[in-house]
Amino acid sequence: RAEAKFHCDRANLVLQHRSRFHPHAEDLIAKAHSQAAAIMDQAIDECKEDPFYTCLAFKRAELAACMGDYTLGADLMAETTARFQQGGRDDFHMQNSSGRANYYNHFRLHAHCLLGANRASEAKDVLQAGAQLVESELGMHPKIDRHFYADSTWCMYQLGKYEQAISMGQDAVIEMNRTYAQSHKYVALSQQAMGRLDDAITTMRQAVCHETPWDAANLQENRELLAQFLRESEGE
Repeated sequence: RAEAKFHCDRANLVLQHRSRFHPHAEDLIAKAHSQAAAIMDQAIDECKEDPFYTCLAFKRAELAACMGDYTLGADLMAETTARFQQGGRDDFHMQNSSGRANYYNHFRLHAHCLLGANRASEAKDVLQAGAQLVESELGMHPKIDRHFYADSTWCMYQLGKYEQAISMGQDAVIEMNRTYAQSHKYVALSQQAMGRLDDAITTMRQAVCHETPWDAANLQENRELLAQFLRESEGE
């Protein structure tokens, strides 16, 4: 596990400072991710009956999402969330708040991977189940909430429910933490889809100003989306 974490951390460091490593950044990231994935896959095969399996599977699903293999991530999370359910191998964790928070986070990552695999209807059901799980603990898990609402915004965008995506994205994601990576993206894309191009441009200008100033890759993606909107505006 420690060796896999080393390779993941190395990949994340290169990803955040991609411009400094150009033109070799993509190769460095891919190599580190592949090394971590190989180590994790071997460990997963050997420890399905061990207590830390769900943690390892969660980390492997996160890595799968980073590598674009959302189907693998969704499959892993479907398996681990089942283990937390009543009668499942790890259902005893549901007896305390920290256990429920862990389960909530597994739902969140499951939905994230389903969205990456363009399975928004399934993701919506998973997100609703996750929300119901912690409805009596609202606000007690802010870090997970931030990711959860970001994925909910993405889900509403994929389903074509643009008003809901804008409302949730502005009120729950941007308001909670405007420096969070991609916190503005699906608000802006929803505004664009509704023909509100000026609003989309304003949203992405805010993204360029406020989101992850330490993350060169995210900053570049925001600038590119803003440039796209500006070109569309000039062509109207």
